[in-house]
Amino acid sequence: MPMNNRVFILRVSVFLLCFAAVCPALLQAQRDTTPLITMKRMETSDIDTLYSNASFATVRSVTRNNENPDDIPFTVWVVTEEDILANGFVTLGDVLKSVPGIRVSQPGNALEGETFMVRGLPGNQHMRILVNDVPVKPSGAPGMPIGAQLPVRQAKRIEFYFGPASAVWGNDACAGVINIVLKETERPIFTKAELYFGNFGTNGLDLSFGGKLGRDKNVFRYSMFGSSTVRERTDIFYDKDLYNPNYYLQYGLDTGLYRSNPNYSPVFPEDGTPAPVGHESRLFGFAFKWHGLTFNYNLMARFDHTALGLNPVAIGYSNPSNRIGERIESFSLGFERIKKKRKAYWTFSAVRYRIDEASTNTLVFDRLSSAAYYVQSQKTPPNQWPQLRQSIFDNLASGQRHLVANGFDARADVTFHTSIAQRGFLDFGGQVNTAFSYPLLNYQRRPVNLSILGDPPPPETEPFVPQITGAIDANLFAHLHWRFNRLTIIGGTGLNLSPDYGPQFAPRLGVQVRIDSAWSVYANAASGFRRPALYETINRFRIVEGDPKVDLWSSNPGGQTERVDAGELGLRLRRMWLESTTLGYYQRAYHLTRNGYLVNDPELDLTWLYGYQQAPGLALENWGVQQWFVLRDLNVGVNEHVLAFKGEVLFQYTRGQEWFGYGLPSTDQVRNMPGWTSQVRASWRRGKFQFTFATVRNRGILSKSVVYQDFYGQQRLRDYPVYRTWDLMGRLFLSPQFNIYFQVQNLFNKEYAGLDATGTPDDLLFNPQQRRFVRLGANYNMSDRGAKQ
Repeated sequence: MPMNNRVFILRVSVFLLCFAAVCPALLQAQRDTTPLITMKRMETSDIDTLYSNASFATVRSVTRNNENPDDIPFTVWVVTEEDILANGFVTLGDVLKSVPGIRVSQPGNALEGETFMVRGLPGNQHMRILVNDVPVKPSGAPGMPIGAQLPVRQAKRIEFYFGPASAVWGNDACAGVINIVLKETERPIFTKAELYFGNFGTNGLDLSFGGKLGRDKNVFRYSMFGSSTVRERTDIFYDKDLYNPNYYLQYGLDTGLYRSNPNYSPVFPEDGTPAPVGHESRLFGFAFKWHGLTFNYNLMARFDHTALGLNPVAIGYSNPSNRIGERIESFSLGFERIKKKRKAYWTFSAVRYRIDEASTNTLVFDRLSSAAYYVQSQKTPPNQWPQLRQSIFDNLASGQRHLVANGFDARADVTFHTSIAQRGFLDFGGQVNTAFSYPLLNYQRRPVNLSILGDPPPPETEPFVPQITGAIDANLFAHLHWRFNRLTIIGGTGLNLSPDYGPQFAPRLGVQVRIDSAWSVYANAASGFRRPALYETINRFRIVEGDPKVDLWSSNPGGQTERVDAGELGLRLRRMWLESTTLGYYQRAYHLTRNGYLVNDPELDLTWLYGYQQAPGLALENWGVQQWFVLRDLNVGVNEHVLAFKGEVLFQYTRGQEWFGYGLPSTDQVRNMPGWTSQVRASWRRGKFQFTFATVRNRGILSKSVVYQDFYGQQRLRDYPVYRTWDLMGRLFLSPQFNIYFQVQNLFNKEYAGLDATGTPDDLLFNPQQRRFVRLGANYNMSDRGAKQ
């Protein structure tokens, strides 16, 4: 770990221990010196406990208005602040592993960090991720980057809404919504701090501080938070065959190509052994609220090795300094006005995205180089093929290459909620979204200073001149909410207007019937849409037969908007401490944009396009059945001998099929989604001890890159074997405010595969997941029990 990081951790650790020792005394000794601040002694009720009645938590991700998840005809899963503490969640990927039916890859890939799949769709691209109702995904990124930079530890709750949500949230919400709701307080002060260390050179620090000043209507709420997470080397399994370049050669290439390549540095013959691959995440943020006015700021940074998840012929692992560094800044200013029968919310938000100019990689002969060789060799005599390969390497991969990106997104949003009858409500509003971006681009010979409002990049930039692109659209929505004694109906539509793609409608209808006080049945149907991302329109390349040059060919990858139509039928049980949900879903997706296509340009002879392309027509069809049982706040015993228990048991069975077009074979199941999945998670506490365990079991899984097996002439792994993982966590509460803990992930050191990194021939045969990971830490938590839900 760099020295400056060690000094930073040491200094903050000393501060943390001193603060934990003196803070309670300071609070008790504080006198009321102003009529606007009222301090009082902290009681036991002010300290966070393991469990709370999560049934009373509300969610905003369904209708943009506070709703009890049991009273709406849609599928929502809520992870509370207590769940995050009890399970030791650090990243959004950690949280997603506990959500029904979501498959997570840790590590995922360099460009997106941790990745996840939900009902057959890649969640980084098809789920809208919000922080306090504000989207934070940059338009110039390939998908929402996920590491420890998101404010997970600062969340009061995290909402997961399954199914198309474009009727309310517009573009990118094909598979659902994730809303990270940050903590607010009703107490004068709250403080949370955590320090931990682990194997593989892991260390982390998390600090939160906030409170409330004033009384009655003159209340000012504030919070500040930050975190640092460092892992010196990635804890993945090493398999000599997995990193053997001979398994990834294409189009008759021989071993001489990579052996003579200066970017390839093997440790042993026929070996592409990875160097230590680390990860870093940083977060800083603050928020305040006063008289209905809110402001939120988040600075999020992530650093990963650029070879993550890719094979050693595509990108060399040998240089540990090759990494992608990215920074996301999000700003939001909101105003809330509440009357007796109506509410109004105005929000102005912006997201800045930038790739660090020091982001580099060492390419060997990646998918673009291989595609260029395949096309150009058709018009080149065989005796000139060695020179052709060298020419392609010199143009695209020689030396150290740089990644560049810069972007700015801005949004204006207004939402109204009003009563229109004794049992009826109307939610309506609209957003205007603008984006200006140099989307992320690889292959640059040197760093390029990109400015959104300044001078364009110099024309001699090689091999491609970064291109700025933009988008603007408006989204309007209206939903009626009718609630009777036993019947709830929510229905409406969203209308998106874009000059490039035309109008898009996204209707939605949900109905719930309460059979009695415990049982209810619900059904819903919805449609969602996603326009090709700016990153996907830029990262397309033109290759001409016989021409050794490759051009950037920016265009719409298919001219269509992705569409997802889905429906659910569910049965809920809520009785005392038992919750049960049984549901079935059906889903169809059209014109999905995928990477790795090499197709003839229909308008030009001898010209090929490589990169992103949309599958023509129907691209995915799947259905599934889910069942989960949740035991909440089950207390057994009396007085100090009470055993507090919470448990979750989840099952999912899915079937489906995918189509790709352009001569590629269809699959008889959805790639990267197991047929059977079971998840068990349980926590219990007695006295000062708390213990949590979780296990996940997945059936065999179809590799994402199997569709390219015949097209590229490679031998690809078709099915990953069945696997099960176990995680454990224990806490010892030394006081109501202070506890120490240990955590073990992948207890039995199970070797298993995550999601394919890109779905192209650049991927490893399988993406190895983390080995046994052990973490020790201390947590100080002086919080409140009266926070807003």
